[in-house]
Amino acid sequence: VFACCIGHECKLVVTEDVFDRFLDAENKPMYQRYLLGSYVEDNKFVKWCPGPNCDQAVLYPGGGKRIVRCSCGHEFCFKCHMDNHRPASCDDIRRWEDRKEQDLQDGNLWIQENVKA
Repeated sequence: VFACCIGHECKLVVTEDVFDRFLDAENKPMYQRYLLGSYVEDNKFVKWCPGPNCDQAVLYPGGGKRIVRCSCGHEFCFKCHMDNHRPASCDDIRRWEDRKEQDLQDGNLWIQENVKA
């Protein structure tokens, strides 16, 4: 989050310590959430956990590992942001999800015919 001075033709950046000094206790948490959100959205190595009721961000550990685990325990694919779908590829799981959606629209016909109960 970058803010510039509102003075005429002033290009100075207002730093986080200025916000800390002038924000009251009620507004400071809102600014900190906005600051974290801006960091996560701008960083390709950090993503929000898609787990239910989770508001944590997850740092990509690198090394080609696609499945990550949030501190809440939820595992998801860092590449496609879907739940852990190992060993299926992201493309396979996307096609499967598209097929499930189409089958819901078609009355589950393909699933009924091709999946054992």
